[in-house]
Amino acid sequence: MKKKLLILCLVVATVLAFGSMGALAADLSDAAKVDTVIQADPSNITEIEISADCKYAIENGTMVVTHNGVDVQGVFTATFTDDEMNKVLEAAAANDVDVVAFMTNAYSQQPAEAISISKASMEKLAALEESDGVMVCSAMMGGTYLYFHEVPVCTGDNFVMGIGLGEETPYINFDGAETVNAYAVLAGGGEDFNETTVIVEYVDGVGSVLTKTGYDSEYDMIAFPVTGDISFLVDDNIVTFNDISGKWFEPYVNFVAARGIMNGMDQDSFSPDTNLTRAMMVTMLYRLEGEPTVSATEYPFTDVPEAYNWAKDAILWAAQEGIARGMTDTTFEPERNLTREQAATFIYRYCTDYLGYDETTTIDLADYFKDAAQIGTYAQAAMTWCVEYGIMEGIGDNQLAPQGTCTRAQMATIFSRVINATI
Repeated sequence: MKKKLLILCLVVATVLAFGSMGALAADLSDAAKVDTVIQADPSNITEIEISADCKYAIENGTMVVTHNGVDVQGVFTATFTDDEMNKVLEAAAANDVDVVAFMTNAYSQQPAEAISISKASMEKLAALEESDGVMVCSAMMGGTYLYFHEVPVCTGDNFVMGIGLGEETPYINFDGAETVNAYAVLAGGGEDFNETTVIVEYVDGVGSVLTKTGYDSEYDMIAFPVTGDISFLVDDNIVTFNDISGKWFEPYVNFVAARGIMNGMDQDSFSPDTNLTRAMMVTMLYRLEGEPTVSATEYPFTDVPEAYNWAKDAILWAAQEGIARGMTDTTFEPERNLTREQAATFIYRYCTDYLGYDETTTIDLADYFKDAAQIGTYAQAAMTWCVEYGIMEGIGDNQLAPQGTCTRAQMATIFSRVINATI
C-alpha cells in the first residue's frame, strides 16, 4: 500500500476475501504475535541483554524489547538510549524480524506508563520504515497498542508516548511530536460489549462517538484513529430497529448505526430493502469523515436545491474532494438509485485518492464473475479493487451485478468492511 504502517507499541496495564490493507484487516495479527511473546512461558523464550536496563526476545519474527522504567512525576517512564536503540535495530535486521515492540517492564502494575525515544533514534526508525518496512510497535496497559502510519517528526530532544488511567477515563498522550497520525488498538474490547455495537467515544470537549471505531472478532480487538492527546471511553451504543432482527444483515446494520453512519428511515425502522440513493451514499462517507468543513464557495450542481439540507454539504464535500462526480457537469441527480459499480467507484476514490491507499490490483474479475464484462469502463478499476480488498462480494451465481442497485442493508455491510479495512 501507499500508506505504510509503523507500529510503535507501549505495554501498560473480517478476514477479507482476497487482500487486506488496514489495521484490522492485516496488523492485529501482529498485535496478537506481540501478546503471544509477552505471555509466553519464560522458560521457552530466550532473552538477550542489550544493557543492564534493556532486554529483547524474538519469537516467530516478532521482537519484544523491554526496558526498566523510573518514576517521572508519577509516570513510569522507560527511556531508551541511542546505544540501546542502535543495538535493537541491528538485532532486528540480523534476525529478519518484521515486528519490533517496545515496552516498559511494569507489566501493567502502574496507572501510567511512557516510553521515551531520542530524536536521533526516531529518525533512524523513520529510515527503517522507509527502507525495510519493519513494523515497530509499542503496547501499554495490558493490551493497548499504538500503531503509527508514519514516524512522528520529533520537535524536541525526545519523543514521549504515554498511556494511563485518569480519575475516570483512559488517556493517550504524546510529547515532542510535530504531528501524530496513528491508531490505537485495545485488546479484549468486546468482552463486556456487543461486538457489533462497541464503540469508542472521545470525551475531550463534546464527547463524540468515533465513527471510525473498528472491531476484529478473531482477536477481540478494537481499533480507532489517534491524532493527538485524547481521553476516551469504550461503550456499547445500541440503536434498535424493528425490521432487522434475525436477518443476515442485522450485525452490519448494528455496526453502522452504532457509529452514526446510517440512521433509520424513521424512529423505529431501518428499511433494509430500500434502494440507496446517490445522496445517501455521499452522506455516509461524509459522516464517516466526521462531517468536515466544506471550503468550496460555489455549488456546482443545479439540481440540488437549498431545501436539500440533509445532504447538501455532503454532496459538495464529495465533489470538492473528487470522490463523487456529477452525472453531468451541472447535475448530481441526488435521488437517483445508486448502482453497485457507482458505489465501488465512490469507495475506491475515497480510499485511494482521499485516504491515500495504493490503487494497485492483481486479479482479473473475469476469472471470478461471469458478468464482469458488464462493468462500465469508468468503474472497472474500482470494482476490481473493491473485490480484491474484500470490500465488495458477488451476489451469488458468480455474478457481481455491476448495474444492479444497492439496498441499504447491502451498503451497511459494505461500509462495515470499509471501516475495518481503512482505520
